[in-house]
Amino acid sequence: MPHIHQGYNNCGSTACATFARFQGSKLGGWDFKKLCPSPLGTGTDWWHLLDASSKIGQEWKLVTYPPDDDGFDKATAMLKAELDAGRSVVVDFKYIGPQYPGGFAGHTLSVCGYIAAENLYILCNPAVATPGLQLITAADLKNFWRSDYYGSRAKAVLSRPAFVIVTR
Repeated sequence: MPHIHQGYNNCGSTACATFARFQGSKLGGWDFKKLCPSPLGTGTDWWHLLDASSKIGQEWKLVTYPPDDDGFDKATAMLKAELDAGRSVVVDFKYIGPQYPGGFAGHTLSVCGYIAAENLYILCNPAVATPGLQLITAADLKNFWRSDYYGSRAKAVLSRPAFVIVTR
């Protein structure tokens, strides 16, 4: 998966540009952001990101799972099935704590692999320097893979959102 560094406050568009490049596109994070109505340097609504994917001829779908234990089990089953099929998945995180303005921060990145024997997942993170790879435990994935502000249609309902490639 080709890594792109996000720049300032552009994780959603950059994670999606990386996802698009994984599927053969040539655009960068700022190019992807320009396909969305929100200004550069601002967060991007996931429904705008989804609309932008169709503008470049790619078919993605948004899937969500409840933030409970059963939802995590179903989400990670989907995640492993996508990864086993050779497809990465874009996810949205929510970090909570006093170190974040307003008490929380969101972040969009991709899961591009997993190590089953260690119960670890491999992230392609646009916020860190190339190659952008990080390991995350399943426990941390369960804690962070959640969002209630990933898009306007989410209506502040907490879920585990992901973009996956439409397969036929």
